[in-house]
Amino acid sequence: MTSPDTRLAGWLAEHGEELIAVRRNMHAHPEVSGAEHATTELVRERLELAGMQPRVLAVGTGLVCELRPDDPIASNQPTMALRADLDALAMDDNKDLSYRSQVPGVAHACGHDVHTTVVLGTALYFAHHRDQLPGPAAFRVSTGRGTCSRRCARRHPRPWHRRR
Repeated sequence: MTSPDTRLAGWLAEHGEELIAVRRNMHAHPEVSGAEHATTELVRERLELAGMQPRVLAVGTGLVCELRPDDPIASNQPTMALRADLDALAMDDNKDLSYRSQVPGVAHACGHDVHTTVVLGTALYFAHHRDQLPGPAAFRVSTGRGTCSRRCARRHPRPWHRRR
């Protein structure tokens, strides 16, 4: 029997490039808070391809997806939850990369594209390795409604903003 670390390393070797491509797609096509329809659809499609049943949130963006372990005893344990923001910042992407933002005035400068990819990758891994779930899991990606975006904007101020 292989160890969980070996199984994870093997899964990442097999799926890592796909996750990088998903993250770069999100980075190139950022959406501001409340308008993350394409990003929600991208994540939903990936989860459904893995046999999961994500539910889009009532606001029309973001989703939640739950997994239960195969072990009935583990199913009665507390639920582990992972969450990531989907939204991007209203600012230009000045990086010179092939996957830089294609949306003028909108960029993933706060890392939400990475966070969403980590939650997606974790959900996809456990969808194929439910025997490693210590208990039920809930995976949620949703809009930050600007709260994190304001904190991130303070860390990455525009040139005309002054720190106080």
